[in-house]
Amino acid sequence: MINPAGPSIPLLGQQQTEQQREKLKRAAIEQAVQQLSFTIYTQAAAARVVTLDRPHQQLDLKQLHQLARDSHTAAQAFFEGLGVVEFGGE
Repeated sequence: MINPAGPSIPLLGQQQTEQQREKLKRAAIEQAVQQLSFTIYTQAAAARVVTLDRPHQQLDLKQLHQLARDSHTAAQAFFEGLGVVEFGGE
């Protein structure tokens, strides 16, 4: 027998609070941004590697770090452009 006065235990399929939904939505968007950012970065970095003049030419780590930052910014801009989220200068 179920005690109606007992503690509330969430059941599978029970509705989530608005705060829980927002938290899950934000986490999903952040994951999507990271995945897109990584895709942009790997394609751009690979293009940079194949354009090196000589096989022994060194990659500039500062340029690669900047490329990673730019890739992340581009991914955020993509999702902002879709109207999914606003990052507000994070």
